Amino acid sequence: QSFSTFAGNPYFIDLDLLAEDGLLERAELEAVNWGAEPRYVDYGKIYESRFAVLRRAFRKGWERDREAVERFAQEHRWLGDYALYMAVKQHFGMKSWLEWPDEDIRLRKPEVVEQYRRELREDVDFFCYLQFLFYKQWNALRDYIHGLGIRIIGDLPIYVAMDSADVWAEPEFFQLGEGNVPKEVSGVPPDYFSADGQLWGNPLYDYDRMRADGYGWWIRRVEGAGRLFDIIRI
Repeated sequence: QSFSTFAGNPYFIDLDLLAEDGLLERAELEAVNWGAEPRYVDYGKIYESRFAVLRRAFRKGWERDREAVERFAQEHRWLGDYALYMAVKQHFGMKSWLEWPDEDIRLRKPEVVEQYRRELREDVDFFCYLQFLFYKQWNALRDYIHGLGIRIIGDLPIYVAMDSADVWAEPEFFQLGEGNVPKEVSGVPPDYFSADGQLWGNPLYDYDRMRADGYGWWIRRVEGAGRLFDIIRI
């Protein structure tokens, strides 16, 4: 149920490494209440605090890294749609895109997409920068792991989340009806594990449309996973 099949989780960005890179001060990290018990992760505190800290890193590093981020964006074509989706999602209080009050941006009318891209420029840049930082740290970690003779296995879930940049940006590849509401969603029938079955809620693919596109959506998705992992488990 992640917001993107391509994007890295901003909660995995190592703040100590950002401090070493000059993007944060140690005092800034120590001043944040991350929770009272060091043995456990207080996800509520992290939700309240982490993005404010990452925003400080963005403001310090954006001009310094702008050209590198632009090169990163050229290599990761999904980034523009993802960053805009996250910026608009934040603008509307993190609601699912199906619940955004502005139907024009929900349905991606071109002139409205450009309007939001202009109005939310700083937030769009922020979410682009977070992905730049994530991949920079991930690539360094992967290089270190490779140096130990170890390869990384990663999962490629069959479905993507309904509330994701993937579905919002390319609704034509999913079985959606009027207003881009899903016609049917994924799940499993009753079995030994659940007497009532399970309703997962992921939209189903329009494989006829995907076939007509040469399965480009799947090719891009596998290529994206290949940037993160050495072996992909589907």
